[in-house]
Amino acid sequence: MAGKDTTPLEEFRRVTATTMRAVSHKEVNVSFVPDGGSLLGNEARITVPARDLPVEDVSRVRGEADSMALKLRHHDRRTHLRRVPRGETARAIFEAVEQVRVEALGARRMAGVADNLAALWRQRSDQRGHARVKAKDDAPLADVIGLIAREQLLGASPPASAKAMVDMWRADVESAAGRDFQKLREALSNQEAFARAARQLIRDLKLGDESADLQDEDDQDS
Repeated sequence: MAGKDTTPLEEFRRVTATTMRAVSHKEVNVSFVPDGGSLLGNEARITVPARDLPVEDVSRVRGEADSMALKLRHHDRRTHLRRVPRGETARAIFEAVEQVRVEALGARRMAGVADNLAALWRQRSDQRGHARVKAKDDAPLADVIGLIAREQLLGASPPASAKAMVDMWRADVESAAGRDFQKLREALSNQEAFARAARQLIRDLKLGDESADLQDEDDQDS
């Protein structure tokens, strides 16, 4: 319970940290900093909102905390390291869809979490300049795949600032890897199976040598 001298910002920080521990089922050490958004082990650095707590700021910060909490709860680091691809683009795509997986597990069960994560994705899209992407080759492919995966797994449309960018790639991605998204949906609660489906998706995107490396590694697992 807040003391009589506690400011609204201090109370918001306290409640956010408490909620993060409840969602993650972990004893998370939470700090609020100007340039947050990072998670290292059980150390979470959350972006501090403006002192007057504007609504969009509050939703975004809650989304940031929920995203980290869901990763702590549903993501196994050893499984991830065993399955993550070596290539830079392949790795970025793999990590993007894994983050969508853990967020989807929470958003499907808790409407408030879904709303908070939507605010976070809007902020991410604005921050990464998705609205300024005018040519297909300039689009960050991991962001595109992550947004399409989020749409496929959650039914959540891309933020308005990212819609044109995603639409540049949508037909190609769905033609090459459309069936893989169904496999991702079916494996949502199983990180190992999801990782295998994600690797197949990346192979089907035909990223040159990066896709070949994936095939070689998976052949060794067989």
